[in-house]
Amino acid sequence: MNTVLHKARADRAGSPLRMAFVMESRAQRDVFSEHTWLSCYDRFEDIDHHMVALYRTL
Repeated sequence: MNTVLHKARADRAGSPLRMAFVMESRAQRDVFSEHTWLSCYDRFEDIDHHMVALYRTL
């Protein structure tokens, strides 16, 4: 996941980026929190009780 986020940042440098992350685990949330260029703007549980997180660039 860390590699994917580094690649996304490099590919989208200077451009807005939004991403949805479905079934976010605690470990994945920790990885996202290390990428301070991203901000979680919504987090909710879907009808199957999976955590969904929505992130965007700052």
